[in-house]
Amino acid sequence: MLKLLIPSFLIISLSLFSSDPVISFNELIKKDLKFTQDTFMSSDTFKSTGKIFQNKDFIEIEINSPGREKYIIRDQVIELFDYDFNQSQIFELDKDNMVLINFLLNGINNDDITDLSKNSFSIQNNNNGFYITLLSKNKFSIGYNDNLNYKNLITFETLN
Repeated sequence: MLKLLIPSFLIISLSLFSSDPVISFNELIKKDLKFTQDTFMSSDTFKSTGKIFQNKDFIEIEINSPGREKYIIRDQVIELFDYDFNQSQIFELDKDNMVLINFLLNGINNDDITDLSKNSFSIQNNNNGFYITLLSKNKFSIGYNDNLNYKNLITFETLN
């Protein structure tokens, strides 16, 4: 009898992952992540890579390429450390950069979902459209157009 319970449990777990992508996304976004961002500008594609670390009081984002930068997000400010130019700056968060930060801090609010399918969903938030796809149990992507109307695709994968 025990042998039958284990496979059933695995099937239920796998179907939970694929049947509610919002819950899965909200669990994944709270983990430490590595990412690759592709920005499509006319015929050129620009790639950046980095990591996101979730701490109790702040979020740390490391950009490893093409330049080396670190962002620390806490309260209503972003601290930027540019290692290539040996500079640092502090910015207040505004509605333009708050949408993706809100995803990192709070996950997705179900009220913002405009389209939901088996492993993906769309979000309309502050006139910004985002398309989120769960690629596996530890990997997802976010596609959107930025304020310059360039298409961006960010693929995230858990570190732990």
